[in-house]
Amino acid sequence: MLLRSAHLWGLSGQVSDLVEDLRAGSQSLQDRGTVLLRPPQGKNTVSVDLPDSFFELTEVELRAMLARQKQHAEQSSVLMTKRLREQQASKNTLKYDVCIIRVRLPGGYIAQARFKPLERCRRVVDWLRMLQTV
Repeated sequence: MLLRSAHLWGLSGQVSDLVEDLRAGSQSLQDRGTVLLRPPQGKNTVSVDLPDSFFELTEVELRAMLARQKQHAEQSSVLMTKRLREQQASKNTLKYDVCIIRVRLPGGYIAQARFKPLERCRRVVDWLRMLQTV
């Protein structure tokens, strides 16, 4: 388990108790690589206001989107066996070994853990419940 103690200075009450419990930690929290982060405060925070033109699509982007749609339509129109469809789906879904989930807790703190991409959302909920009991 990794705790970013540099980000944890100045914690008080309930959150500091959570940090101590995480350091002692249950095995499942350690297996997930649970990290508790404190967001930056003061002048270090950045707020970016983007112009509306940033969100407008260019001609190049529209052409790329159209090409992807056309390719997808061609692939979906081809008749395939169930096994071949499953192979293609698994090839596309196994690009990542691990995904990192961050959850904002009361007080602005952030809890972070690693999960497998194919794990159910229920595992995330169980992890959050475990954090409540620690």
